[in-house]
Amino acid sequence: MKKILVLLPVVLLFFWAVFSYHPFTQAVSNEDLEKIQKEIKDLEEKVAQTREQKQTLASQINQMNQKIQLATLRIAQTEATIDILEEEITSLSEKIGKLDLSLDKISEVLFRRIVATYKGGQVDPTLFWLTTDSAEDFIRNQQYLRVAQKHDKMLMIAIEEARQDFDRQKTLKEEKQAALEALKVQLKEQNIALDLQKQEKERLLEVTKNDEVRYQQLLTQAQRELASLLSFTRTRVGVAGSTCAGEFSSGETGWFFSQRDSRWCNSLIGHSDMTIGQVGCLINSVAMVNKSKGADITPLGIANNPSFFFSNTAYMLWPFPSFIDKSFVAISKDAIDGELAKNNPVVVHLTLSGDGHWIVLVKKDGDDYIINDPWYGPDKKLTDYYNWGLVQRPYILN
Repeated sequence: MKKILVLLPVVLLFFWAVFSYHPFTQAVSNEDLEKIQKEIKDLEEKVAQTREQKQTLASQINQMNQKIQLATLRIAQTEATIDILEEEITSLSEKIGKLDLSLDKISEVLFRRIVATYKGGQVDPTLFWLTTDSAEDFIRNQQYLRVAQKHDKMLMIAIEEARQDFDRQKTLKEEKQAALEALKVQLKEQNIALDLQKQEKERLLEVTKNDEVRYQQLLTQAQRELASLLSFTRTRVGVAGSTCAGEFSSGETGWFFSQRDSRWCNSLIGHSDMTIGQVGCLINSVAMVNKSKGADITPLGIANNPSFFFSNTAYMLWPFPSFIDKSFVAISKDAIDGELAKNNPVVVHLTLSGDGHWIVLVKKDGDDYIINDPWYGPDKKLTDYYNWGLVQRPYILN
């Protein structure tokens, strides 16, 4: 009977050993994360201050370096958080595994003890007089049985609580695993963003040849071009008018895109404060010609890559981006009909009394041309909106 009473402290010791907190050595501590977070905050303030400086090549490169450093810190922060989560999940997995096995064993032993105690408590008291030496032994046996039964109930309650804690540990592990997977996706996106920032810096140094004079010349050119594109849209909707006009179909060609499409018309271009709806006619034209050659691209896919644009502007750099094994090349105006005859759509610029606009010539139609116009829509006739004399700067993807 005393063995029954010994079971209680043994089981309680088991619960203490399993459920008590066992700290593990982390490769990355919470203090490390706090330090990284502080560095990120300080650098964000520096980036904001640099952005307010006069726009020069030196300030632009400085800002890019700060953004690259900031992206690197954010990656380090994510990696550190992933390391901590992975260690916590490993610790929980070990704890859950031991708990599951031990709970089954303890429950089995306890069940046998409860059955034995119950049977002992059901014995006819008169039989105890035949198996005990005195009334004192009889009373002692009865007391042992009552105490054992009380302890058994306590153990049953403890085991039930342990099982509930077991379920909580499993839920916690599942939550941490979900958080871990989300962080891994975030880390992948952060690395892609870092690569884009590095490409953006390399592209800027390439087009400016690291020369301040050339940078200022390109900046002036960008501002002039963007002002003409913005004038085109404002002439049609007013300064405060909306450029968005719902979703557009892909037209007869199957590859039309509109700068006014609600799916992206309000999206900013690169690091600029201009939207696709305002000045995105060239972006849409370039996306159309790429798609006509089989590329899986939308205007948003171009606008979201700052390396395609000059500095912090929405001015698209030359050569225009290609998403297939071909490159944009300039052709003469006289060569347009020949290219259209070969099913090569042509991106052209239009100059309308100071306003600038880009469209795509799709094919020749008698003395006219069928166009995909990012502003007016697909499958239009050139002479319904413009005239041949306005056509300049033709480009094809070849």
